Amino acid sequence: MNPHFERGQLLYQQSRYDLAEESFRRALVDNPDDALCHCYLALCLIERQKWQDATDEAELAIGRAPDMPFAHHVLAIVYLARNRPDEAEAPARQAIQLDPYAASYHMNLGNVLMQQKRYADALASADAGLRLEPDHIGCANVKAMALVNLGRKKEADKLMEGVLARDPEDAFSHANQGWTALNQSEPNKALVHFREALRLDPTLEYAQAGMVEALKARYLIYRLMLRWFLWMARLGAKWQWAMIIGLFVGMRMVRTAAEANPDLGVVLWPLYGLLVGFVVLTWIAYPLFNLMLRLNRYGRHMLTTDQRRGANFVGITLLSALIALIAGLARGDETVLLLALVIGLYVLVAASVFQVPRGWPRLVAFGAAAILAGIACYAFTMLFGAMNQDDPRVLKRMASDGFAALDLYFPGILFYNIGVNFLMQARTDRH
Repeated sequence: MNPHFERGQLLYQQSRYDLAEESFRRALVDNPDDALCHCYLALCLIERQKWQDATDEAELAIGRAPDMPFAHHVLAIVYLARNRPDEAEAPARQAIQLDPYAASYHMNLGNVLMQQKRYADALASADAGLRLEPDHIGCANVKAMALVNLGRKKEADKLMEGVLARDPEDAFSHANQGWTALNQSEPNKALVHFREALRLDPTLEYAQAGMVEALKARYLIYRLMLRWFLWMARLGAKWQWAMIIGLFVGMRMVRTAAEANPDLGVVLWPLYGLLVGFVVLTWIAYPLFNLMLRLNRYGRHMLTTDQRRGANFVGITLLSALIALIAGLARGDETVLLLALVIGLYVLVAASVFQVPRGWPRLVAFGAAAILAGIACYAFTMLFGAMNQDDPRVLKRMASDGFAALDLYFPGILFYNIGVNFLMQARTDRH
């Protein structure tokens, strides 16, 4: 066997991907038709985040050896890494067709189906792998994730306990058990497993994300919101939109009923307030509690760059609104109090910008956020300018322009958050 290839495999197993890439490329100089070497190079390039190069190498491997199941398996892994699960399904199934007895291929297909939110199919794929290899940890993890998303949390918890009993040093299994505990509203148990996962693999993003959620879930309000978020995440896109639309329709019906039946107002208006508060909380809870971690000397180190930026944006917006509120109350100035309200509502924008996937969806979100900010700035430029006008006609025109801008701003906040829900579901390719 080529010594450069052997060295590359060793370096890959040691997670020294830059050196492994170099070794595999040297091996390909000696034998450019080595499909297996192209496969391992593709896997290295994934870790190096060279997405298109990884795709090219996986396709080269298939071109060199179209009957090699591992080559199709690797191409599916590449597509998954690029956030393209629909394209990953065909090579994942082709690998199984060429070698139906490899449990890891069934695991990979299960991962693809999980990304597509086809949880029952993912469970079937994981079970197929476990029938071939009952102790396969990867298949067991896929099965546990599928069970959680199918609402069978106790089965998932029992399954993961068995997996960890067999291999207590598997970082992903600890992370998976942590997420299972979070789904059962047990943040303290989740923290134990996330800490162990990060001890075993400090770079495991699945565990890092779970640790952040578990830290926030120690607060009762966020724990309740997390249950809602996790439940909504298990639904398909159509059902998610049905829930969102149903919630807004319900709010409208309650408000209409309260206005038409004053005698029931004592019940209906508080209900309407609860519904509005719940909707607002679903928009701001995630970054708001990230802000609480951001201010914690330990929690701040667990946040990702986007989470820190989102928390900072929300914090600055809230602080600005508070300053305007205090100034408005101190001066008895209604215009400044209106400014505090407008800035406060902008928290709903600040809360979501950094939750939108990177790429074109985030650019669209930033553009819309900038437009809303521009409208608000124009409105108060007119309103504050009108206060310094002696000419009644100019004063009236400027005030009218300012309030007209606010008539765009307030519904704009609502439409922005509806649009962000579309953007959050967008899949962006990694180039």
